[in-house]
Amino acid sequence: MILSKKLKTEVFQVKADYKVLRKHAPFIAILQLGLEYEDLDAGLLKRELLSALSIPACENILKRLVEMGHLEPDEYNEYEEYNEYDAYNGVYYLSELGKVGAKRKEFYENRTGVLEIEVLKEDSVFVPEKIIRIEEKRADRIEEGKVINLPDKFYNLCNSKQSIPLKNNTFILDKMEQKYYPLKNKKQKNSESKLQIKIENNTMSISIGQYQKELEEHSEKEAKQVILKNHFKTAYSEKYNSIKVPFDPNKLDLQRKCQIERPIFRDTRFDPISIPNVQCIPESKTDAYDWHRALVKTSVEAYCFSDAAFQELANKVAERFIAHSAILKDSLNRQTMIASLNQRKDFYQRAKLETIDYLNY
Repeated sequence: MILSKKLKTEVFQVKADYKVLRKHAPFIAILQLGLEYEDLDAGLLKRELLSALSIPACENILKRLVEMGHLEPDEYNEYEEYNEYDAYNGVYYLSELGKVGAKRKEFYENRTGVLEIEVLKEDSVFVPEKIIRIEEKRADRIEEGKVINLPDKFYNLCNSKQSIPLKNNTFILDKMEQKYYPLKNKKQKNSESKLQIKIENNTMSISIGQYQKELEEHSEKEAKQVILKNHFKTAYSEKYNSIKVPFDPNKLDLQRKCQIERPIFRDTRFDPISIPNVQCIPESKTDAYDWHRALVKTSVEAYCFSDAAFQELANKVAERFIAHSAILKDSLNRQTMIASLNQRKDFYQRAKLETIDYLNY
């Protein structure tokens, strides 16, 4: 199932300190070593991974990882003079960023520069970061003009150290200048981007602009149930996952395609969708009896029906009414059905049911 809608966006440029995901970075092995041993020092690093380097060189690598936010120094670190027999006293621990990187085999590199950022103008539960595109720009290409104060929501995003998953790369914003530059292009004022939610098996894929994320939260069946419940409200039966429908002699299908003009999922209204094979149940017992009789009538095809054969047919049709099968079983016999076929158009159906009587006579 795919849900989609257009969301308004805004584009601006800002100077920032940020981190960019680097694939296959050599530092990942050091982070994994820290995860395994819980703490790191230059001696351990040389012994386990970098035997070709000197102790001071290993120490410098650990210090660099501290500067990049992946390690934290022990508060009692003392840097003493190194000799060929003794290692430095520096002990380091993985930061939260380092732990995440070690577990996911990811490494983020520090950068400073100008970013062109496209953001949503409205809140969306599917894109809490609100940022759907980030492009790195040369500092001399910034389109300076009227500056605007950066909204608090972006300061909060910086403080959270939350990664922003985009198609071209993954970013973490560390610090942005208080002022930013909206782009002068008039077309940007009314720009839109299409939010698409694809729910398949037990995975929900979210995409808009360059933003991409996958969550293992909802099955397609559960999502359809939520949408049907939000749309039909009291007419939706959670017990039977069905829609309560009044009897209509022109619409006898118990499974139908439902066209929903404004489906609601997670407090978000999407573009119209169709949900196939939605189970319908009669709105009342009276509707159930009428609907059952009408379906039995359309199921009568052969001649020479005995009472037993007709009852078997009627009960088989009754089983299709998941909410009323118990009351419909044995509720309709051949004679009662014949008595209800009193219109001219029912002549052939009535004849099929009465043939056995003429033969017996």
